[in-house]
Amino acid sequence: MDWFFGVVIASLLAAVPIVFVAILYHRKRERERTEAMRATCELMQFSFTPKVAEEETRQWGNFALFALGHSRKAKNVMRGQVDGQAVVLFDYQYTESAGQHSQTFRYTVAVLKDGARGVPDFRLTLENVLHKIGQWFGYQDIDFPDDPEFSRKYLLRGPDEEAVRDTFTPELRHFLMSALAWHVEVKGGHLLAHQGSRCPPERCPEFLADVFRLQGYLRSAAEPLAS
Repeated sequence: MDWFFGVVIASLLAAVPIVFVAILYHRKRERERTEAMRATCELMQFSFTPKVAEEETRQWGNFALFALGHSRKAKNVMRGQVDGQAVVLFDYQYTESAGQHSQTFRYTVAVLKDGARGVPDFRLTLENVLHKIGQWFGYQDIDFPDDPEFSRKYLLRGPDEEAVRDTFTPELRHFLMSALAWHVEVKGGHLLAHQGSRCPPERCPEFLADVFRLQGYLRSAAEPLAS
């Protein structure tokens, strides 16, 4: 058996340099991304912070995203204003673990403080198999019989189903279907959105413009609800 343990130990020792190199490469890529995000931030004339404490994200809104998983981090934080609207744009990540397996999710997220006043609270995410199974047991998913493609793609939930349904006009649903993915939350008049991945630094202004288009659809739908 000594030869077996020798082979195992040799294999582990051989793997150590590979893991070390992978860690160094990841850190290098993250440093490069931070500098690219900083440069984009300067072009946008926003202020930049490389990283913030998890507690600070709570000041941006009590969103469900900020309660998912563990090892949560917010970094490459850009803060500014667009036409008087306070904006926070940042990279966010968290990890979910199951037994010995774990997966880290990374997104570029935009938050518009008070950017959805009058819009009912809701959460929109991509629908998965577990969501579909949950619906058999009464798990809420607001569907649109006249828009089966949207209903198949997205899980939509909110405490006031009628108001949420009225908010999701055909125009808003068409806009949301034009991208590969959207995650959108409105909570207490604050708006959070990401597109399921980290945004290339040079595309951050375009992503933010899309978020403002999204805000426009939401506000337009909310006006009749408030009257």
